[in-house]
Amino acid sequence: MTTLTIIVPTTGRSTLVGTLSSIAPQLEPGDEVIVACNNDGNYGAASIDRCQEHARGDVVLFCDDDDVYLDGALSRIRAWADANPGKIGLFRRRFNTGEKQWRSESLHPGNIQRMCIVMPNVSGKMPTWTGYVYEADIARDAAARQDADIEFVDEVIGLARPFEASRLRRLRYRLNLRTRARSLLSASQVSRRL
Repeated sequence: MTTLTIIVPTTGRSTLVGTLSSIAPQLEPGDEVIVACNNDGNYGAASIDRCQEHARGDVVLFCDDDDVYLDGALSRIRAWADANPGKIGLFRRRFNTGEKQWRSESLHPGNIQRMCIVMPNVSGKMPTWTGYVYEADIARDAAARQDADIEFVDEVIGLARPFEASRLRRLRYRLNLRTRARSLLSASQVSRRL
């Protein structure tokens, strides 16, 4: 049976308790959770790089300290990894609004988030998180380093920021989505010109 390493970078937010509570009951013998303090101001990238060096699980997962795994998510990830050794899986997560991420089976900016990525733990061939621009770049980097195929897995395994229940926070998030959508449109127009 595949063992899992779940890396959780955190700044010590109060939501960490909820995140870890969603993980702990789903762990099996041989699994590990690595919680790393992230004071680097880089959204946990440096912490993830340090933690990957110490991971002992067969596959590595990543979870922000304000996201949660759904019940049974880790067993579904484990079953997929057992059936697809050596592959990188890109699962889905859901927002409070009901919207899902990934939205399409493509590696474009904003479509992939770190919780979606499940990758083999190959010593010396893990991606570098420090300095990346988009999580899609991490999946590409891992695939190139490990000579691995990427598979989009149409299964929701987690919830994004479920602790943000207030109307004001949801409104701010939706406005931020519009801003990101505009930047994605601009980026796609630029890439078409190239």
